[in-house]
Amino acid sequence: MDGEQTAWWKEPQLLCLLLVVFLAHAWRVDTVTIRGEEPRRIAIGQDMLRTGDWIVPRIQGEPVHFRPPLQNWLIAFSIAVHGDASHWSVRLPGMLAVLLTCVWIYAYARQFVGPLGAFTSAAAFATMVQVLELGKLAETESIFTLFICASLLTWHLGLARGWSDYRLWITAYSLAGLGALAKGMQAPVYLFTTTFVYLLWTGDWRRFVSVGHLLGLALFGCMFGLWFVPYWAQMGWDKAVLTVVGETTMRLDYSNSAEIVEHVWRYPLWVASCMLPWSIFLGAYLRSDFRTTIGLAQPMVHFMTIALAVAFPTCWIVPSANARYFMPLYPCAALLIGLAVERSVLASEDTSLRWHWTLLTGVMGIAVIGLGIGLVVAKVAGASSRVIDAQSTGDLLLFAVAALALGSMIIYFCRADHGASLLALSVLVALGGTLVYQNIIRHKSIDVETPVANLKQRLPDTTRLVSFGQANHRFAFYLNRPIDLAPWPKTESAQPAPDSYFCFEVDRPEKGPPEALPFAWEKIEVLWMDRYPDQVESFVVVGRRLPQGALARGIP
Repeated sequence: MDGEQTAWWKEPQLLCLLLVVFLAHAWRVDTVTIRGEEPRRIAIGQDMLRTGDWIVPRIQGEPVHFRPPLQNWLIAFSIAVHGDASHWSVRLPGMLAVLLTCVWIYAYARQFVGPLGAFTSAAAFATMVQVLELGKLAETESIFTLFICASLLTWHLGLARGWSDYRLWITAYSLAGLGALAKGMQAPVYLFTTTFVYLLWTGDWRRFVSVGHLLGLALFGCMFGLWFVPYWAQMGWDKAVLTVVGETTMRLDYSNSAEIVEHVWRYPLWVASCMLPWSIFLGAYLRSDFRTTIGLAQPMVHFMTIALAVAFPTCWIVPSANARYFMPLYPCAALLIGLAVERSVLASEDTSLRWHWTLLTGVMGIAVIGLGIGLVVAKVAGASSRVIDAQSTGDLLLFAVAALALGSMIIYFCRADHGASLLALSVLVALGGTLVYQNIIRHKSIDVETPVANLKQRLPDTTRLVSFGQANHRFAFYLNRPIDLAPWPKTESAQPAPDSYFCFEVDRPEKGPPEALPFAWEKIEVLWMDRYPDQVESFVVVGRRLPQGALARGIP
């Protein structure tokens, strides 16, 4: 095939890819505060380290049924190696997953395209808007994406290279098993259905009913069962099923027809916007002159298209599905983008395909230069907007200089038949994500870290909080002190002891405790725990029990 190489790992394009991934996902990893589901994943990992129970995910010693535990294992291992739960240590597994996904994409693509197409495919994935946002977080998506991508691409690569059925299916289902341990059964389902449709398409359906496939399925069952069976034995069947598929089934609500209609037309646009700026290059597949250039990359195009077509309805038909649920298939779209870009760059100069590529990249170069200069001018002029206010002068100047230099490089090399303009574009998008986009996310977020740090200074060093009900996960992470879980006190003799501290969660800052406390107490602090200011549903009240006979004070 036209891109096949045995030493792809020695190519300079791979080094350029590593630079892009570093700038996009490893540099300034602590800009955005710990948020969303991150603290829950971290708390489970810390609990595993403390108790040695690697089967049942727990928070404050109580079982939780979010999803299978692979990510929790990885976070726990990273914390153990680094010795603390810093932004770097808890987010490292996700960042490494993005890096490995990019390398996997590059290695696979070299079977079908040249170094330019392989670099573009991997760099496009790394710098898609949603990947820029989630790749630096301790969320499950990047790890789940790695194993779904690896299982699909490895299977098709093995098929292209003539692997035996045994090696083909066993390798693919081993990777799908890790994907299932990360988030759930989408990993084996996507592998099973995609390969079924592809083998029917190619007329090679007998591979699907081979002994090798049965062995692959059996190996997957064994891998997943090593965790699932002990978990089932401890927690029961209902909880086991809830942990594996609960997050999917709870979104299958079809009662609101207006919401369903809106989701149907919005979701494809939403996914396309999450793959910007690269999704615009998928428009090349609408051109007949491009499709005639696909040539020996046809197997890749067919397989990626089938994988996308099989997986997309599983998200599209779920009314409350987020675009991030389709992120595990972004590598497939990125490979199609890489091929489109390579064929456009290498087309003859007298063709319409090459002319449109030159025009598009030239316009993009001019646009990024204008954007960089415009942001600096607006900042100096004192203009106010969410984007401008979120940036420090230093970050904007650095981005403006990069935009001027790299934008000029894009324009200068837009007519060249190599990847200099693509490298410049990839680096610029990576810098934009780190220097501008991450600042915007931080600026519009509620600052939880500072108020909790101030609270820690007010509390005695030996204070051990008690939480009535499970402690807010974000509060617990930033407090970084032991919090004992206790039932809601019903009698005065119940915990906590006089002069000790406790916390509970309410959905409005002015609210008192959900139930009256049977002892006198004073309010120490009310802390806002939501992610963004438009969310008003999570507040932590920290209180202190007063000595016997004292009058309650400071109660809202």
